[in-house]
Amino acid sequence: MRPHRKRALRLPLAAATTLIGTELLLRTLAPLPAAVSVKIRDQTLPGLHPTVVYERNAWGLRSLSMRSERKPEGTVRILALGASTTDSPTQNAADTWWGVLEARLRERLPPATGLEVAAYGRGGAPAVHRLAWARRHLDRLDPDVVITLEGINDLAWHGGPGYRYAGLEDALRRVPEEEPTRSCSRWSELCRRVAVLRRSLRAARRAREGRTLEWHSRNLPRLTRAYRALPAAAQPDRPVDPIREFGDAMEALLVELEARGIETVVLGQPVLWKPHMRAEERRRLWFGIRTPAGPVRPEPAWLAAEMARYNRLQRELAGRHGARYVDLPARIPADLGHFIDDCHFTDAGSRAVADAILPETLAAVRSALARRGARVAARPGRAPGD
Repeated sequence: MRPHRKRALRLPLAAATTLIGTELLLRTLAPLPAAVSVKIRDQTLPGLHPTVVYERNAWGLRSLSMRSERKPEGTVRILALGASTTDSPTQNAADTWWGVLEARLRERLPPATGLEVAAYGRGGAPAVHRLAWARRHLDRLDPDVVITLEGINDLAWHGGPGYRYAGLEDALRRVPEEEPTRSCSRWSELCRRVAVLRRSLRAARRAREGRTLEWHSRNLPRLTRAYRALPAAAQPDRPVDPIREFGDAMEALLVELEARGIETVVLGQPVLWKPHMRAEERRRLWFGIRTPAGPVRPEPAWLAAEMARYNRLQRELAGRHGARYVDLPARIPADLGHFIDDCHFTDAGSRAVADAILPETLAAVRSALARRGARVAARPGRAPGD
């Protein structure tokens, strides 16, 4: 081979060797899961901190305690599933209802009990999205307890122009994956770091522009003005009732969890809506309801009645599939001390949610521990009393 050809080959070989070596070093010495972290500043809504650090880990979860995808030996892992009322982007993780719940559980469980609580929530996405996500990720995450908080998105954001429901499997096929399978960050630590940098820069830009959070206090005046401009509708016309899709998705999720032996706690969705609302409470509303003719502005009494219908269905499904049901609307006052808008919690609201669901969650954790103990005792070759 001629000398100039050898020199031409050395450069790509050296580059490839460097890349491979870097990848191996990162995998061995400093694996870094891709994550999202952004500061949400200058909130002025009463009941919230003015600055919040919002973080998601490599698996798209918010958590104070989860450090690895694989559940550590002997750990009880609790997974909260829901929408923005679970993701809680206006709050630090420690102030969310699931963050407070973790602190409450640690106070009551034996000190040696390993405990992790993580939350998967996506604003605006209906329940079928959580079903699709659960089917993809439950095996790897292996939760012992799942808590659901669902209903608000199916009620508010379904039923618009072009909405159809041709059965659950059709709805599942239309759920997009959050991360394309072609992404090299699934297998490359180097790509993950590039992804972290890109996400961080994008998040910082969105924070500067006030676009990090739709219902940030700086955006709420615009949202409420748009809401008040919507046509009023005492009885919104929705020929295809979104509760059909919601019920099918929730039942399929509960069947999935029941089949896996996962303890489940179903939470009724509490809201600020009520038949008689004060002027200040009405000024906080911004959830228009989608219909085939476009979004409308129903009376709060209709909204409250519809949410109660969704919650009755959840109670029925929970009873049918061995899940615990917590009637949060009966326990969380519908006032501005507990809500910042139609359904999102203040810090005090989150504490009230955690306190309300603590007994059922504690019972679910103890049941999961008992099941684990029974499995261990039933292992072949284990002597009685071991």
